[in-house]
Amino acid sequence: MKSKICTIDIGGTLVKYAFYSEEMEGKLFHQGEVSVPQSKECLYQLIEELSSKEFVSGVAISMPGLIDSDKGYNFHGGALPFIRDISVEKELQNYLKLPVTVENDGKCAALGEHWKGSLKGNKSGIVIVLGTGIGGGIIVDDKLWRGAHFSAGEFSFLQTDKAEKFPENIWVIQNSVLSLLGAYEKASGERLNGYNYFERVNQGEACAIEILEKYCQTIIPQIYNLQLILDVEKIVIGGGISRQSVVVKTIQKQLADFYQQIEEKIEMKVVHAEVVPTTLGNDANLFGAVAHYLSKIQRKEEN
Repeated sequence: MKSKICTIDIGGTLVKYAFYSEEMEGKLFHQGEVSVPQSKECLYQLIEELSSKEFVSGVAISMPGLIDSDKGYNFHGGALPFIRDISVEKELQNYLKLPVTVENDGKCAALGEHWKGSLKGNKSGIVIVLGTGIGGGIIVDDKLWRGAHFSAGEFSFLQTDKAEKFPENIWVIQNSVLSLLGAYEKASGERLNGYNYFERVNQGEACAIEILEKYCQTIIPQIYNLQLILDVEKIVIGGGISRQSVVVKTIQKQLADFYQQIEEKIEMKVVHAEVVPTTLGNDANLFGAVAHYLSKIQRKEEN
């Protein structure tokens, strides 16, 4: 009998969940979302409640923070302050009496896109997740690259200028979704949510478009740098705002102009990054958590 897995993506504000079964042609079903609990005890209770909606053989979790996913140890929980220096994986296994795996959310996004999304069939790639923070994941030689200290893909704290300007110069301050909406509020005097802001963009409002173009301009140098360092096949733009096609289209146009300016100045060609939108959208982390679960359980069975 093929296994059924509960897959859970814990974010800063929402917990998304779904179920995965190979008998359902590898699709997610029974999906939903709820608010993030504000304590570890309540979070574990919620996971128990969600996973019990179906008869499952295990639970696959995507969550923020620095995680040793081999040992299932959370050094910290990022946006979850109550997760620090504990093994969420082991505690939940004891609590649920089920196999549980835990992986960083940005790394899950990369695993998901490589398994069933925009990086499928590619041996290398980067996923940049634009949200409350800037997370991501890196695929090298068909495998997730976690790094020597499990921080590969933690793009939020990349510096965009000299150290004296810290923390105003870190990438997350310049390119989180909050910074985009904050820049519009400062320019227009109106506070909008993301949906209403992109309505203005798609309606052709000059102020909204100008803010978006400035926002994307600060993304371009980082894409250029990441491509130079890792030389990947594709760079995928993920996160909630990636559902707005105008975001990736603006990045693609500005990046092309950026490369043209560089090549004119140095009088030689450089390797261009191929930037594409996410295929899986908000489901990337859910699929990635499943991919990590299946891989880890298989390794345990082989040993």
